[in-house]
Amino acid sequence: GIYEISETGTRFSFPLTAFGTKPNITVARKHGDHLWGATQYHLYISSDLGETWCRVGQVHFPIRGLVTKTPDQVIIWDGHGNNALFDRTRATTTVLSDFQNDDVVQILKSDGLWIAYGGMQYETTYRIEVARTYFGGQFSGSKDNGFVYVSNNLGETWTKIDDWANRGVAKVFRSSWGDTYLLSYLGSVRRLTPKDNGYEPHDLIVATNESRETVPYVEEAQALYFADENTGYIGGWIHHIGNRYFKTEDGGLNWKRIEEEEFPYVG
Repeated sequence: GIYEISETGTRFSFPLTAFGTKPNITVARKHGDHLWGATQYHLYISSDLGETWCRVGQVHFPIRGLVTKTPDQVIIWDGHGNNALFDRTRATTTVLSDFQNDDVVQILKSDGLWIAYGGMQYETTYRIEVARTYFGGQFSGSKDNGFVYVSNNLGETWTKIDDWANRGVAKVFRSSWGDTYLLSYLGSVRRLTPKDNGYEPHDLIVATNESRETVPYVEEAQALYFADENTGYIGGWIHHIGNRYFKTEDGGLNWKRIEEEEFPYVG
């Protein structure tokens, strides 16, 4: 990057081109006729499904994920508490104060309900030895608890509906019957059931060092899915071990290892 320092202030920018004309897009999301994409610090838009890209802005933190809010706006985050709204028409980046600097790691769009989640993530040298890190920044969480926020107005405002003490939310699934299921980074499972104007939490499984062989533990969760209120699946992988798949037939109270052929997803 380049700094320009003057009497009136300091400006910072990255070179316009660093690796030719094809940006290394690491995350992309479609909105209408446009495809939004992001590299580490830059945001792009494509109107031809990614054949060509136009850079529309840059931010001061590494972009780990994004969701589109409008054709001109995206919500972006870095997993360390930087959560912002980028507007390409104004070329502005605005902090999303509703998240209170919580380290959002993903936002799930589920019909009219948007769900943001994240929180405590584990690594060998910090907390629990079964969750190894094997490349820098893999576990980006920094808070000492997990959390869930929801938005009923397409990301305009957010409300926290759950704090999960000593657990970090790795994956979320919202069922068609209204329950929301949470998976922690060590295999704990929690269910949030709508009640009155909020949600009632139920801890179905609490993962510990002693119970780690009987919980659906994966280092990197790729899918959490419930076919009905009793039958659910979790898929992911562990470094040096490979893919692992789990199934429950009692609503998440007990899980068993299954083969890849029984898992309802491919790839």
